[in-house]
Amino acid sequence: MLNISEAWNGNNSCENLLAWQWNILERKQSSLIVVNYSSVQSQGRIFLVLDKKWDNVKTLEFEDVIDGKNYKRDRIETSQNGLFVDLEPYQCHLFNLKN
Repeated sequence: MLNISEAWNGNNSCENLLAWQWNILERKQSSLIVVNYSSVQSQGRIFLVLDKKWDNVKTLEFEDVIDGKNYKRDRIETSQNGLFVDLEPYQCHLFNLKN
């Protein structure tokens, strides 16, 4: 389970979010699921656990296997500030982190 913080000061809707990350070492794959388990739109910043293989990568690409969308984020910004998410009520993301 991952830590989630406010997306901005005073926005405590991050308390409605749950996030888990798992790594499959044999496949060199990392996956992430984020769930908004509330009836209100919620935002937060998720702090990922990235191993050393991501140290030289400038851009992280998150492929949502549920809707097929891809999101590209700066690795340093994501590591320092967390991955920003904004989910509608009861919505979720299931990401594969692509290299």
